[in-house]
Amino acid sequence: MQFRKEREGFWVILEKEEEIKSAVAKWSREHEIYGAAVFGIGAVKNVELAAYEPENNRWAKKNFKGFYELVSLAGNINADGLHAHVVISDLKFNTFAGHLECATVSTFAELFVIPTNRLKKVPLGNTALKKIQLQP
Repeated sequence: MQFRKEREGFWVILEKEEEIKSAVAKWSREHEIYGAAVFGIGAVKNVELAAYEPENNRWAKKNFKGFYELVSLAGNINADGLHAHVVISDLKFNTFAGHLECATVSTFAELFVIPTNRLKKVPLGNTALKKIQLQP
């Protein structure tokens, strides 16, 4: 991993074989960043995505083996780590999207991290969801 501080945030470049969520969580802890907006692109493999099923109050999950373009990553860093949604594309230009459970970088991934005040996620009622709790 490489990173560079900018006026408004950080460029974070993830290298081949790094797992995105764990690498970002480790980096953010090391730099004491517990609140941030995150955006990114790159290339990944062995991806697991999830989608929330409200009628069953559970997460449906799907694995994607092989290589994919990371068309878009958008999310946040909070006290629990990285929460991101992604769009990936296969070599036939089919796209898939969802909540990022895990993904390994296949070549590199370029992220821009914009630090904010600390973000805390709290359970949303009796669901399997958590949302950011804004504090004054």
